[in-house]
Amino acid sequence: MRNLKIKFFVCGESIAAENPKLVKKANKMYDRRDDDDEGKRIMSGLLHSLSGTPGHYVFNPSYWMLKTFYLTYGKYNDYITWLGCEHDSIWTVKDILLNIENEKPNVLCFGLYTWNVTIYLNLIKHVREKYPHIIIIGGGPSVREKWVLKALDFAIYGEGEEGFTHLLDVLIEDDELNFTEITNLIYKKDNQLITNTYKIFKYKDYPELPSPYLSNKLEIKETINNYKRTSKSVIPPGIGWELNRGCPYKCSFCDWSSGLHNKVIMRKHDWKKELDFILELGCNIINNDANFGMIKEDLKVIDYILDKARSLVISPFTTFPMQQMSWSKLNKSIVYETIDKILNEHPSFGVKVSVQDTNYEVLEAIDRPDVPWEEHKQYLLDIKSKYPFTMFTVELMVGLPKQTLESWIEMLCDFDESFKPQWLVSSYWQLLPQSPAYKKEYQEKNNMISTNLREMKYNIELKLDKHNTIDLYKSKSQIWSAYTFLSEDKPDSFRHNLLKIAIGEIFNIRFFDPKYSKMTYRELYSKIEKNLTRFVDSQYELMLLNKEAGWMYPNVIYKGTMCNFKNFFHRPDIINKLVENTI
Repeated sequence: MRNLKIKFFVCGESIAAENPKLVKKANKMYDRRDDDDEGKRIMSGLLHSLSGTPGHYVFNPSYWMLKTFYLTYGKYNDYITWLGCEHDSIWTVKDILLNIENEKPNVLCFGLYTWNVTIYLNLIKHVREKYPHIIIIGGGPSVREKWVLKALDFAIYGEGEEGFTHLLDVLIEDDELNFTEITNLIYKKDNQLITNTYKIFKYKDYPELPSPYLSNKLEIKETINNYKRTSKSVIPPGIGWELNRGCPYKCSFCDWSSGLHNKVIMRKHDWKKELDFILELGCNIINNDANFGMIKEDLKVIDYILDKARSLVISPFTTFPMQQMSWSKLNKSIVYETIDKILNEHPSFGVKVSVQDTNYEVLEAIDRPDVPWEEHKQYLLDIKSKYPFTMFTVELMVGLPKQTLESWIEMLCDFDESFKPQWLVSSYWQLLPQSPAYKKEYQEKNNMISTNLREMKYNIELKLDKHNTIDLYKSKSQIWSAYTFLSEDKPDSFRHNLLKIAIGEIFNIRFFDPKYSKMTYRELYSKIEKNLTRFVDSQYELMLLNKEAGWMYPNVIYKGTMCNFKNFFHRPDIINKLVENTI
């Protein structure tokens, strides 16, 4: 038998957490807006709708869930010391190694997601060099990628509660023979990866399991207070919360439930007390359900939060304290009835419209369930007519099969000429290993091709000169987001996809320019099409020149600087330069 001292690392999705300088920049942006300023209204809507907004940090609750399950159903509580969780990634490797030296953990656990996996693998490399005896356990959606598994001793895939608890018991017992009996475990034996049987976690099998929030009140409170004391952000943090797990659909691009099942599993805890606790901490509730509005209980949750919000304001930017809902794909009447109810009391509430594309052939190719677009659009128009200042954010995906440059432009013009969204989130199709599109059969059927991208993180601008070259920056892993982009294999496909991204960002930035904000997007695009295409073509040629070891770098190099491709088109003078051909 041996004792375990366990330290967790679960960095939430927040750019500001990785670059604290952005917090100061974001605060200035928020502070200088008057109540009537269009910019403040847009920012309020974005905070309600999107993750990763600068200055808005979200705490992932997985550590509290795993710890609570072990304390309830594990065999050896007396053999474990819980050293807490580092939720942020602002710490340098040197800081963390010093922390490890002081706390002396012998088990490190990492929650691995697309936004933090490169950061954590770099950290694990340094831990291995200095503390080779420490056991490394990984979990999360990115954990089944082969290049990730190489860095780990053990991986828990899918839902983690049961497998993680059993693994800790076996490690305490120091009996390697029992690894074969642990569900949802990947481990190494004779330099080979062994993947054990998968089992769906069901709350009904564990009726004594208490709430992970209410069971860890003191620790959570201390965590939030530490963040507020050190972050300096004017935006309150959020805490992830779910009423259910899983998604019944099989969208080709998605790895919800790590692609292992399509069941929806209900939690059975006192959600009212959980929400009360999160609000008492002065935090926003970040909804993690895949299809909010799909079940009747969701409406009760909204009614309860509306009632609480009448006497409690968490932030002037987000008066309705539940954010980032992923709305039900099919139950649109219930969804928009709920949105109507929220907007009636909170007109600054931002409405997220996740469509990926509106073309029927595209949606059919990605197995995306949704009502016909004309029907969906009517719901949006009804909301717009009743609440004319509603902030709509539309989520779109670039690179989908059957999607063309022409259909993309027409879709954006249709948006502008109907319900007039203020913000588009145009994202590259990131190929996720557990998604249906990862399968060779899907890619061959839809003529897809994958491209490895290293994209500069948002809001970073680097100087280029004889001392600071692109090759020098390529070695600095902390400034890059690395992933695989999936798109249809057609002539000029990558160039056209870059142009789609640029077109989407111009759609957004025009609202901040009085000269162009009242112009229809169709009219504006006709003025900039030629020069925008020329500029994107020139940047594409530079990307080809800088391609290295199979990696494309989709960034803009302009006047001695390099920045994120999307971020470049947020410059206040960009539309003028495109119209006047001075770019």
